[in-house]
Amino acid sequence: MSRPAGVDGLVEHFLPLLVTAGDYALALQPAIRSDAAKDGPNAWVQAVTDADHGVQAFLEVATRGAFPDVDFYGEEQDSSRNARYFPAGADLKVWLDPINGTFLYRGQRPGWDIILSITERNALAAVISYMPARGRFYLAVRGRGALTGDRQRH
Repeated sequence: MSRPAGVDGLVEHFLPLLVTAGDYALALQPAIRSDAAKDGPNAWVQAVTDADHGVQAFLEVATRGAFPDVDFYGEEQDSSRNARYFPAGADLKVWLDPINGTFLYRGQRPGWDIILSITERNALAAVISYMPARGRFYLAVRGRGALTGDRQRH
């Protein structure tokens, strides 16, 4: 069943899902294997893992199921099996970097995050950075400022 889409509704929807996605990525991290490198000028840009694909697929499904009128673009768009099912040109769009800092993630370091942005009519409306190893959110919503929170208070 879909919900009415709006920036606030999307933020509320994604906060607990980012915790779940982060828990998944943390559980995989000790055993993670790298996929073939992507094109790019350095190891930071080229890094991609199963966790990148898994987190993106999870959030794509969670977006499409709850908000069928919202578009979605993930960093791993070229290998997404879900991308074609989103409505291109929708007023609201979710943007995702599923494992920002994959090079750190692959190296078993804690400094990576999951970044989710929301645009409304092509203008940035909200950004959430969730750092699973620290259990911290960093959230900014246009017109309301920024705040931090932890995984228990999403």
